[in-house]
Amino acid sequence: GPILWDFDALTMTFWQLGRRIRWDGVGGATPAPPRLQLAAATSEAEHPLLENLLQQHGDLFTEPQGLP
Repeated sequence: GPILWDFDALTMTFWQLGRRIRWDGVGGATPAPPRLQLAAATSEAEHPLLENLLQQHGDLFTEPQGLP
């Protein structure tokens, strides 16, 4: 389905199984690597879908070790 990105507010909103899901970005002066940002966002119990995605696809968020 459609995904609404708001790059000014750092949000992503979409529908999953009839529920509206909104993910908020982690702000700060120095952005953390994506894995740290997502891990910080999932420390709350209200983001089980994101936690499941991180567990299933954790290798996508590892730091590159060279050129592909």
